Amino acid sequence: MTTIDPVTLVMAAIVLGAFALPFILFSIKNKKKKSQLLRDFQTLSKTESPWDIQDMWRNQYMIALSTGTKTFHYYKAGDNSLFHSFFLGDVRDVQVKTKSRELSTKEGKHTVIDEIGLSVSFPDQPSVYLEFFNQEDFTDLVGESVLAEKWGQLLKNQIC
Repeated sequence: MTTIDPVTLVMAAIVLGAFALPFILFSIKNKKKKSQLLRDFQTLSKTESPWDIQDMWRNQYMIALSTGTKTFHYYKAGDNSLFHSFFLGDVRDVQVKTKSRELSTKEGKHTVIDEIGLSVSFPDQPSVYLEFFNQEDFTDLVGESVLAEKWGQLLKNQIC
């Protein structure tokens, strides 16, 4: 049977710990951001009750729907923080909006998405744009188009 000397064991533990430390710290940082986003969202929406449907993405955006009270909340955290809350009975229409452009390269044409969001229309007020993705803030999509489609359909089903 092979024996491992204590110095090698300690060195291996130190190397393993040094390798794992950045991942552990990143995870802790993300959990703090998520809990802060949730606290801010609850404060702004003036409710602590769980919503029927909610989504949080990029540790910066949160959206929630309460089907019982027919209320909808949207929050974008950060430098240009934005909060919208409205009663679904006041909503006339919801549309998914995508702003994109085409780039020509040697390989061919590519479509680049610049913005994804929901446009919420009201009968007696201007429309409200709820941003899901902005190319100026992020360089890649991580499911925002699917999320916007999901919420557009959810809200359309609730206002019908």
